[in-house]
Amino acid sequence: MCSEISSGKKMYGAIVRKQRDKDKRDITQQELADLVGVSRKHLQKIEYGIAALTPDTREKLSQKLEMPILALFPPDIDSFPKLLEERFEFEINSVGSFIEGHNNQELMDEIKSIHKLYKNSFKNEDSNSRSLADRMLHTKITFGSTDIPKRNAVFLQQVAYIGFFELWIPHLEIAYLTKRRNISYSYHEELFSACLEGSFRKIKAALEMHLTASMEDVKTIKNSAFISS
Repeated sequence: MCSEISSGKKMYGAIVRKQRDKDKRDITQQELADLVGVSRKHLQKIEYGIAALTPDTREKLSQKLEMPILALFPPDIDSFPKLLEERFEFEINSVGSFIEGHNNQELMDEIKSIHKLYKNSFKNEDSNSRSLADRMLHTKITFGSTDIPKRNAVFLQQVAYIGFFELWIPHLEIAYLTKRRNISYSYHEELFSACLEGSFRKIKAALEMHLTASMEDVKTIKNSAFISS
């Protein structure tokens, strides 16, 4: 039966189950079902990735569990590796244009400002600023691309999985989070340094490190989501 259940539905249900128990909320299935306006049996099917959700049900779950992302039905996580590969291939192909603008002092000043924001976000344990700096840096790398439709498509693909990563990753084991934090800081520092240096080889290597780490996140999140709670 598991093979017939999309991993997107499975993960959505796993998040609902985890969120019911988060911060001692401890809402029972029946209580949440009553709040959302569905039967307990239907909610049970949602939590185990069996039932389809209407937009209205998703919206009510997001409100009652205080998690806005639940209003959006997540894409199937099995599609993430392909999306990630497409994103990073496009970024690597955009590096040449980025380097052409390396002598642009305004661009370099912007990269330095983003780098400062990124470093301070780690110092201050500010995940929102860290995510913002990350997105700003990758946007700068691709900004020189003349393939506007592709750039826009890649951006929309990013929206499909970045928010999902940010939601799910905090639920993972502390040991993995510590390891991931250190690796993330390392390859982003490499990327900032390479961008400021204007080295195609180093930027490409840092982006490939980033892709490898993101693929590991997908694998870890998927394995965690499929463990029954």
